[in-house]
Amino acid sequence: IFLVIASFSDPGIIRRFPSEKVQEERKHIKINQLGYLREYRYCSTCSIIRPNRSTHCGDCNNCVERFDHHCPWIGNCAGKRNYKYFYIFLVLLNILTVFIGAFCIVYIAKYVHDKVNENKKAPVGEKLDHIGAVSLNKCIISIFVIIYCGLSMIFTTGLIIYHTRLVSNNMTTKEELKKFFVNPFGNPYKRGCCQNWSNVLCPRKNKKSLLDQLVWIKEKEN
Repeated sequence: IFLVIASFSDPGIIRRFPSEKVQEERKHIKINQLGYLREYRYCSTCSIIRPNRSTHCGDCNNCVERFDHHCPWIGNCAGKRNYKYFYIFLVLLNILTVFIGAFCIVYIAKYVHDKVNENKKAPVGEKLDHIGAVSLNKCIISIFVIIYCGLSMIFTTGLIIYHTRLVSNNMTTKEELKKFFVNPFGNPYKRGCCQNWSNVLCPRKNKKSLLDQLVWIKEKEN
């Protein structure tokens, strides 16, 4: 369910405007907000001035608010509005992998245990000498599933740990990989662990984007 929601939900696509409305705003805008100089860049493809932490995704051909990354597994961007669904999907996927692997182990253990009990109760001439070989033939699919789950957990667990660290620090994958906040001032969006989780997984819905306000001011002046 969360895979489908993350795939088909809006990641935070910023509404496009006709290019003539922002032709004079092509220069990057820098605004001092709470002592931090934020830069708003102009996107020539979407003809908009995108807010800080937003990026134009070449795969989706849209500017996405608080862009984290474009995920090929969900076929969609992970952004401000659907990142929480992506994160929950990762957690549940890891739980499912553990669940399947654990029950395969329980199945093999129970099968071997039952065969051992049957072998003890069987007459001397009918006892099996190679219980392990018989169990291996009967449980070969479960063994492959356990190996597959083990290899999958390396990937899923690593992703969960990585994204948990990002959420705790209120960072995106792009900001982490490009080292945006390697400076004396650090990450300006970091507000403590609890507040970071709240901001990332329960983001506020903006009533008006910065572009809406700029166009409104520009039209009012004209």
